[in-house]
Amino acid sequence: MTYKVKKVLSTKQIPKKDGSGTFSKNQVLTEDDLVFDVIGEVKEGESLEGEVIDDPKWGKQFKRAGFVGGKFGSKNDPEINRMIIRQNALTNAVNYAIAKYAKTPDKMSGKEIIQCATYFAKYSEGKVTVVMTPEEIAKEFGYEEPKSHPELDMNEPNEENSDESEVRPEDIPF
Repeated sequence: MTYKVKKVLSTKQIPKKDGSGTFSKNQVLTEDDLVFDVIGEVKEGESLEGEVIDDPKWGKQFKRAGFVGGKFGSKNDPEINRMIIRQNALTNAVNYAIAKYAKTPDKMSGKEIIQCATYFAKYSEGKVTVVMTPEEIAKEFGYEEPKSHPELDMNEPNEENSDESEVRPEDIPF
């Protein structure tokens, strides 16, 4: 909804929690005779796009359209969530490779670590589960039929799978 500011009734400078400065909290009167608080600079005559939230503790607060809030954005941002999942999956894949090497002489290549991370990310997103059949996992990874490699040697490159960007569930080293 759009609100046009008729008058700025008061402005307060409030210190940020982290001590890095202050922010403005303005109480405004709109042309519709609504009174609410707005964070950030506001000028008389300015149109504000967003919604007014009636908070029992803080009163009427204005939330700008598209504002995600927070120092690093909103945790509800799907792209940020995907980046967090990918980073976590990669960290865990590297930890898996280290643990595997500590217990066996098998080393994982960088490509195998990325394949493992991709599987972990898909698992975290709910796209694959440990109870899925090989056919279901292959379908999720974009393959029509699963290819079986029960004796896959993880120290040797797979000749069939020379495309470095391709991730095949049967090549995941676990």
